[in-house]
Amino acid sequence: MKIAIIRTDLIGDFLLWLESAKIVRNEYPDAHITLICNNIYVELAQEITCFDQIITLDIQKLRKLNLIYLLKTYTKLRQKTYDLLINPMITRNSIVDLLSLFINANVKVASNADYNKYKILKPLFDKFYAKLIAISITGFHELELNNLFCNQLLNRNSNIKLPNLLDLLKIPPLKFSLEDFKQYIAVNLSTSTSSRNWPLKNFETLLANIPKDIAIIIIGSKNEQPLANQIIQRLANYNQIIDKTGKTTLIESLNIINSAKIFIGNESALVHMATLLNINTISFLGGGYAHRFLPYPSSLIAKASAQHKVLYQQLPCFNCNWHCQYPLENNITWRCIANISLDDAITALSGSLNNEM
Repeated sequence: MKIAIIRTDLIGDFLLWLESAKIVRNEYPDAHITLICNNIYVELAQEITCFDQIITLDIQKLRKLNLIYLLKTYTKLRQKTYDLLINPMITRNSIVDLLSLFINANVKVASNADYNKYKILKPLFDKFYAKLIAISITGFHELELNNLFCNQLLNRNSNIKLPNLLDLLKIPPLKFSLEDFKQYIAVNLSTSTSSRNWPLKNFETLLANIPKDIAIIIIGSKNEQPLANQIIQRLANYNQIIDKTGKTTLIESLNIINSAKIFIGNESALVHMATLLNINTISFLGGGYAHRFLPYPSSLIAKASAQHKVLYQQLPCFNCNWHCQYPLENNITWRCIANISLDDAITALSGSLNNEM
């Protein structure tokens, strides 16, 4: 049996779906499974045990309607025929639906839960799927939604558990260590949208509360280097800060996080990576998609040895899908994130420092 699975979303979505990929692999142990995915996480996908082949997509070029690239993608996707195409994205969009249309498959299955942008096209694309799995997203975490999709897809009834990313990797992560420090804290200062970043001045004060015998490693993309530079300049007396922004691959970031005592960051893919690696986390949550991605359901993390502290300022407008009714605080940050208490963060840091796993 030949199965194709397509995902065009971001790293965090991919991480939260991997347990479901494992379930599909276990259900079809002898199938040839091809993952068709966003190229930003192909390095990680190659390390996962669930896939026999990976086809990558440059989603940025597709979003910009690069016609030459679109034609090449069409040609590439039409080369094979599959018995089953699974589009497991809980929030579909016109790009993933168009690509699903390109793919030759006897049966095509997708979620009917949510749609992002150009919803007017959804009824048209719906017609090209043999089965649409209806799921209500209200009140569920993404892990739970992925499990509900799998249950209907595979005609099963199984509860979700908190995945362990280490169980899905082909080889264990490399041990990351520093010569001059026995312990370190991994920090990520940014998200894909700057207005969703907890204020940098708060990060500065929080990091100043870390004991000087514990190193601080700042990780993230090249675009985050200016933020890291500002932190290093403002905390010039703290010689334990190491800037790794723009200097690590996704797998190297995983290695760093996996050996960290604590991970501190905004709501981004790396906080999910840390959670799924069972590392202590402190994260800052805005209201755009509150409770769908963070915090994790207490039933899932209750047995975890790590502490996962999600800090947020509840507002009546939560779950606004980032259509904020308030002006940016200081023209920089959404109000729900700017209002997250620094004192609460310092308290959370103290608790995590004392948590011995």
